[in-house]
This record gives sequence, C-alpha cells and structure tokens, in this order.
Amino acid sequence: MPISDTLSISYNNTSDNRLPKLEYNIYAKKWSIIFFCTCTALDSVAVPIVLYIILNYQTHLDKNTVYLIISGTLFGTIILEFLQRTWRLWKKSSTCRVANTGRWDFDWFHWNSALVLIVIIAEVATATSIDPPLVRLLAMPTSSILFVFSIEVLLIELMRTFRVKAPFRVSSIRKGEYLRPTLFTLIEDVVAVDGNGGSGYRVNLRARYEASRDFRRLLVFMTWFWMVPSLLVAVATSMVIFCPNLLSRDLAYVIGWSAPAAFITIWAVFTILIVQSALQKEKRNWTNDENRLL
Repeated sequence: MPISDTLSISYNNTSDNRLPKLEYNIYAKKWSIIFFCTCTALDSVAVPIVLYIILNYQTHLDKNTVYLIISGTLFGTIILEFLQRTWRLWKKSSTCRVANTGRWDFDWFHWNSALVLIVIIAEVATATSIDPPLVRLLAMPTSSILFVFSIEVLLIELMRTFRVKAPFRVSSIRKGEYLRPTLFTLIEDVVAVDGNGGSGYRVNLRARYEASRDFRRLLVFMTWFWMVPSLLVAVATSMVIFCPNLLSRDLAYVIGWSAPAAFITIWAVFTILIVQSALQKEKRNWTNDENRLL
C-alpha cells in the first residue's frame, strides 16, 4: 500500500466515512524529505567522519585546528531548519502555531530542539577548547540527541501512566489536561510546522486520536518502540566511546557518529512498515464499534 494512502487517509468507503481524516499526504513531500535527510546525514554523520580521517592523516594541521574545522561544519542543516521553524512560529501571520497561543509560545518540539542544540554545542565547545582536544567527547553529539529524546519521553510516559496532568502547555495539550503519548506531540509539531501541515493538522490529529482506539494504541506502541531502543543505543554508544580498553580513540570516534545514525535509519524503515500495516488494520476495524470513542 503506498505511503500516500496510509497517511492521507482518504477513504472512499461510506462505512468508514466518520473516521476523522488527517488531510496530509506525506508521499507528495517525499523529495523534500529525501533532500532534508540526505543533507542531515552528510553534515551530521559523513562530514565529521571524513574530515576527521582526512585532516588527521592527510594533512599536517595541528590537532586544535583540525577539530575547530570539524566543529564548524556540524549540524548545519539542523540549525538552518531550527531557524526556519522559529520564524514560522514567531511571525504574526503564522499558520502553524498552536491555537490560542502567542508569538513566543513555541511548541514542545521547538523547545526540545533548542535544548538539544545547547547540549551538543556545549559538548563541542568543551571538547575543542581543551589542549589536546577531547576527541571522545567530540564523538558524543548524536548519542546526546538520543539521550535527550529518550529520557524526556520516558519521563512523560511515566507521568502519563500515573495519570499526572500536564504542568504546563505541551503544544496542543493545555495545562491541566491529561498527557498523550509523546509521539502524538512530536508528530503534531513536526508535521504542522516543518511539514507545512499548518494549524489545521493539529486539529485533525487530535480528532483522529480521540476518535480511534486503534490509532491511540499505535501511538503508544510507537512511542515505546522508539524510546527504549534509543536509550539503549545511547548508553551502549557512550560506553564504547569513553571506555579506552574497548576501542581505540579513532574507532570510538567513528562509531560515536555512525552507530546512532544507523539505528535511526533502520528504525525508520521498521516504523514505515509498522505504521502502514497498523493504519490498514485501523481502516478495516473502523466499522467495529469497539474501535471508536463515539
């Protein structure tokens, strides 16, 4: 089944015409997604590794200069995207903000993106400011992204499990409301802002979540599907990086940059397959009253 069919949810069968539509066709944006992922893979994985090998072994530059050059090339695509989404959310004419919020009320994903950037910039700045540079610390940024993501998701899921209400607004979840699976908020923010789904997508996603039991179960499952392995990969990679008895400094650096990226790629493929199957099942089950919250 094409990705466009599973995510646009444009059903023609009258028996399921009450299923709220997401009104978003990810297949139509495939080239934009491929371009973004390619650029991110280049400047956040390939370039740090290639420059490390070339500058260390094919030039006579001193180590401080080598690592300053490497640090200056990191995460350019992610930083540019962060600046773009800042403008999209902040401008007066924004069409992707959460309803009834002001210009400075950025969404959950935006605040977390800022936290991630602060963490990795601090790591890179610390690693390159010391003589000799801390190469193993310079290999940590991608693992740190997984740490920030997985630990916060775990905290939110524990709060949700124990029915703790939101202490502040979490995107479209207002203060005092019960929390939803973290993946719900992640999808809402990324598609609405970065995917140009707009504020309407936030409304559609909420309606779908509230109406369909299968959809809610899918988001809960996928939240844990990403959170647990992300934490395990981050811990394992960090151990490899900082344990000198396991691997040499050069190999630890390469693994530090490549292992989390490889994990994300493999898990993204699994995610596509699981989501396609789950949405097909949701469509089949929609005529069953047990799948509805109506």
